Amino acid sequence: MIAFLVGSFFVLFLLIFIAFLVTSFFAFRSAPPISLTKRAAKLMLRVAGLKSGEKAYDLGAGIGKLVIVAKNDFDLDIFGIEFSPFVWFVGRLNLFFHGLNQKQLIFGDFFKKDLSKADVIFCYLGAETMTKIAEKLKTKTSARLVSYVFRLPGFTPTKIIRGTDNDSVYLYEISRK
Repeated sequence: MIAFLVGSFFVLFLLIFIAFLVTSFFAFRSAPPISLTKRAAKLMLRVAGLKSGEKAYDLGAGIGKLVIVAKNDFDLDIFGIEFSPFVWFVGRLNLFFHGLNQKQLIFGDFFKKDLSKADVIFCYLGAETMTKIAEKLKTKTSARLVSYVFRLPGFTPTKIIRGTDNDSVYLYEISRK
């Protein structure tokens, strides 16, 4: 019996370790492995000036913090897109425990998602990923993009809010003819 328990524990540990490795691969691919603070989420939402009825996406949404703050503090619905399976699952649980619609956190690669109808795009992504986002936005006709910490290369922010911890929020008005 003890051998069975030890073997089961080892298998469980191995599965958790593999899940951690897979999550690490997906998570570090495009975003900093740091969760957005509630203070930063509120600041991003205020800077965006999001209005009811506008369509908004949080790229690399992680555990859904921005989605939760938007609903609970601003009564706004935004959709998060997360690529890491484990982080996405934890995010769905987070939405569930906050009484929100779990469908607001979408699993998938935001580079493959159609963002053409987005009015506002939120990002807390690494510098390399922001460069790829800039390329994707070259075909977008109009939107507001709010980025936490990292700038959007090739675009000039219309507003910069400097934070207290060496962090900034950048607002970009994307407009192509």
